[in-house]
Amino acid sequence: MNCIIQCRLKKLVFVFSLIFMCLAAYSQADKPALYFYAAPASSSSPEDPAAVKMTRDLLFSQLSSLDLFIIRDKRDTEYSPDLIKKHAANDFLFYAEIYEKNGEWLSKMHLIEAASAKETVLQNSYEGYYKILMEAKSSLTALIKQFNTGNTSSAPQEIPAQPAAATGNISGTWFGENHIDKIVLLRGGRGFVIFKNGASMNISVSIDGNTVTAVQQSKPDASFFPDIPRETALIKAPDAAPIRWELTIKNDSLMQGVKSGLVAEYDAAGVLSVREGSTPVEWHR
Repeated sequence: MNCIIQCRLKKLVFVFSLIFMCLAAYSQADKPALYFYAAPASSSSPEDPAAVKMTRDLLFSQLSSLDLFIIRDKRDTEYSPDLIKKHAANDFLFYAEIYEKNGEWLSKMHLIEAASAKETVLQNSYEGYYKILMEAKSSLTALIKQFNTGNTSSAPQEIPAQPAAATGNISGTWFGENHIDKIVLLRGGRGFVIFKNGASMNISVSIDGNTVTAVQQSKPDASFFPDIPRETALIKAPDAAPIRWELTIKNDSLMQGVKSGLVAEYDAAGVLSVREGSTPVEWHR
């Protein structure tokens, strides 16, 4: 009898798994493909290729996190109008020009519909380069909204830089956590965290003596907890306290401290429990 029940349960699990896979595939099929290309070589600032690459990679991860398209990575291929006719009618093409001119940074994002060759361009100017990174997600959202409303271009908007604060001494790109690609700390007490799963989090940053405090400012997201099983993170994340880092500056390239947030624990039997807790972390650059 037990054997029969177990067999039936296995069949039910298989059926439900198959249904879930089909629904997931159907959901993906509903999304158009967006091909993310590199900008033509002449349109990006040759003086700072590392800055351009960082911006391009952030835009790629932010587009992926919007979950509006199936993102196709063509960052190794420069965009050319000739590429449009090689795409399916329901495809979209994207590329971003990032360059410095007369002491300010300019960002021009291009979204092209393959079927009609309709091109929407969003252009902004910034006093500081890192401001482009801070505004990446909102700029992409504005570009898509502009496309949907039928506008093909926007007048350049100047976005002023925030005044520098004591955080200027630690501004830059930091690394060091297993599930985090990079942490970018900006002048003016702000920054963001880019996770390896494509999610990004805005943070506030403050310094008191030799202690750096960074606190999550983005709304809760299960993707901020990649070390917790996804199903559990989706349940726990909405009610979780903001993730918080308390770090001590050891030298110009090293900070050590603790990260407070949701922590996954397994008992001797392998049963998972999730609680608020702290883990040691180290950031370096």
